[in-house]
Amino acid sequence: MTLILVTVAIATIVGLLTGGSLNVFPSIRLRWWGLAIAGIALQFVPVPGAFAYAALLLSFAALLVFAFINLRAAGFILIFVGLALNALVIVANHGMPVTMRALAASGEVSTLHELRTNGGAKHHVADDGSVLLLFADSIGIGTPIDEAVSVGDLCMQLGVGWFIVVALKPRSASRP
Repeated sequence: MTLILVTVAIATIVGLLTGGSLNVFPSIRLRWWGLAIAGIALQFVPVPGAFAYAALLLSFAALLVFAFINLRAAGFILIFVGLALNALVIVANHGMPVTMRALAASGEVSTLHELRTNGGAKHHVADDGSVLLLFADSIGIGTPIDEAVSVGDLCMQLGVGWFIVVALKPRSASRP
């Protein structure tokens, strides 16, 4: 969660320093916002048992459709690729594996017990049966972020940052 807040803050500062204005944000209009809201909400709503994995897949389906529909907007190609990579890993592993190395590097070893006992649809500790670990939560970002992230997460962060920087510019300046 900290990473997205840092991404938004840095992108906003960069956008403002390069001639953008909060008065015009967002200068880029996105379509089908409801899918994005539903997709994000599904990741935070506690869903019991077997339905948790289905809710996670539905979440990614909604987010992927939203990103695809808005592919022409700045940053959305990276957002789409990041979502697709994460979805691929989640489908292949029935949830997102988190490596021990990433937990240690991010200072999140304290979450190990929680991941082992309650991990499942969204995140679980990577094991010998985990596949596509290169694209799993295998990158540990230390202080002050303290998060284990995936290549897909980083793609999405770059895409969100790109979108914000461009969307802070007046519409005529945001078009090539």
